[in-house]
Amino acid sequence: MRQFLTLLVFALAFVSTNLHAQAPSVIDCGYRLEITAIDKKVKGKLLQQEGTHSHLTQITWTNAKTGEVLGTDPDLSYQLPEAGTYTFKVTYQTILPSGGLGCQAEMQQELVVLEPGCFQEFPGIGNTLCPTVFAPVCGCNGVTYTNECEASAAGVFTWWAGECATPPANCGTTDFNYQVLYGSPSVGYWVRFKNQAAGDFTHIQLDFGDSSQIFLASDWNSRVHHYPKGGIYRATLTAWNVNQPGCVSSVTKTFVTDALSLATASLPATTDYVLPGDANGDGKANAYDLLYLSKGYGQSGSPRPEASSDWAPQYAPNWLLQTPDGINYKHFDGNGDGAVNDNDQQPLEMHYQPLSGTNLVPYQTNTPQIYVQFDQDTLYIDPTDPLSLQVSAQVYLGTPNQPIENLRGIACALKYPEFVAHDPTMHYDSSFLGSYNNVLHMGRDYHAQHQFDLAVSQKNSTGASGYGKLAEIAFRADYIIIIDIIDREAAHILPFIIPVESIKALDTAGQLLPISTPIILDTLWIKVKDNTSSTSAALKAEQTIRLSPNPTQHHTLLETGQLSVQQIRLLNHLGQTVHTQAPSGKDQTLLDLSTLQPGVYQLQLDTPMGTLRKKVVKSGR
Repeated sequence: MRQFLTLLVFALAFVSTNLHAQAPSVIDCGYRLEITAIDKKVKGKLLQQEGTHSHLTQITWTNAKTGEVLGTDPDLSYQLPEAGTYTFKVTYQTILPSGGLGCQAEMQQELVVLEPGCFQEFPGIGNTLCPTVFAPVCGCNGVTYTNECEASAAGVFTWWAGECATPPANCGTTDFNYQVLYGSPSVGYWVRFKNQAAGDFTHIQLDFGDSSQIFLASDWNSRVHHYPKGGIYRATLTAWNVNQPGCVSSVTKTFVTDALSLATASLPATTDYVLPGDANGDGKANAYDLLYLSKGYGQSGSPRPEASSDWAPQYAPNWLLQTPDGINYKHFDGNGDGAVNDNDQQPLEMHYQPLSGTNLVPYQTNTPQIYVQFDQDTLYIDPTDPLSLQVSAQVYLGTPNQPIENLRGIACALKYPEFVAHDPTMHYDSSFLGSYNNVLHMGRDYHAQHQFDLAVSQKNSTGASGYGKLAEIAFRADYIIIIDIIDREAAHILPFIIPVESIKALDTAGQLLPISTPIILDTLWIKVKDNTSSTSAALKAEQTIRLSPNPTQHHTLLETGQLSVQQIRLLNHLGQTVHTQAPSGKDQTLLDLSTLQPGVYQLQLDTPMGTLRKKVVKSGR
């Protein structure tokens, strides 16, 4: 049976000091009053301030309203007969180190002591502004509140997760008691918690509500916890059975350590809610969340009471672990079953939103790059075979000159041209980050923005260093659309480029890694084949062209065999000519690329057969 809160003691503090000196001038007596109440037991003392060397004498503690003398010692210990409002006064005389009289002082303070109850009211609590979140809780008064903030604003200090009409967990019920044992504003407070969970539970967890380490055990009777500072705290006990789905129950109680700690501003914040699929707590479900889901892979904690996959804030008890940037691992548990695994990717897919924005880490020189490369330089399409066009592109990360270190996962958006059809397909490549079973990966198309999001992240924390291929993306395009676009272009050739945006990469510690993109992007040129013998000969001739080395930092040797080359041009990804050169030999020409920016260029050779093309890569210095 759910029990009411034990005694809550609140104080509205007012301190006034009257100083009476033996000398004509006012002398500070050098002491401060510390008085409070835990339950009905009042504790008071006079604390000597730093630099004070006088001694106390003629101390008198009284009930200011009745005049009753409560004590004459430096420390007061007094048991109140009943709850109510009291004003306590202390008067004292000081003696100087020389033996002469110092000064007299009088201080008083009002304390309000309340009887135990399910809910308590104090000034300002009803003015709390609560979010319009439907995450119902059942108050100890039998009323269902929209969320725990609404319950707190109504003065209810004990509630269970879920609506009052919801039957309790099918394996048991949860409850706990607490008692403030002793303490003071100077040294903090010691509170004892007694577990009253009853049922077939395998785990019983107590969150003390002060951001300290959560206590978790299979079964326990009582636990004493030290709060370094007085205040209002919200403790939560959660019990569950890992072998019985749906066996989870959670109860929350708010309490104040002592009479001095009551203040509306001291009310603890509402527990942060979980949005299924939003692993990083930014209010969205997208490729970035896969990186955090993998961070918590294999971890477990309290299941979510009343868990569902709906895109709505849901109450969830905290887990023992959190990331360095303060994200509790409960957010990684998308389906709310108490374990982080492959199944938690489903809510992410259900509520997916496309990545947006520029790269999270600004471009920096000498940083690893993520880039897209095509399998060929030029793609000829045949007008007599009007089938859908398919283009394969490889997504690479890092180079021999600029490798990446300690990568755990990466997410990004590939921006494709408007003529690309819906739903490109992604094939994960295991050569860099690890085997298929050792990673979480996803590819998601958002055709309205001509964007394909991808994310790959290791389930373990080994990390990957070096460079390699992440995935292959297969793009499809409608033949008729391609022909129409090419017919409108004066050059009768269509460039195909894939910029990479919205990049976020994390190392094994969860820290951002700087990743950039090439200044010049790889380009696939799409051209209509005219089915003449000269075109067929040109295609064969292109296959005989050699560039060595390729990629290169400075020079590359162009070998053209028996081809008759009239002019050599280099074009950037925009189709602009950046270098022109005549052949220097019959079948070999040395090309100087040292003045060009790193990137991918198209080499064009003017021949009697037409323009032949080859890709050349200028690597970084």
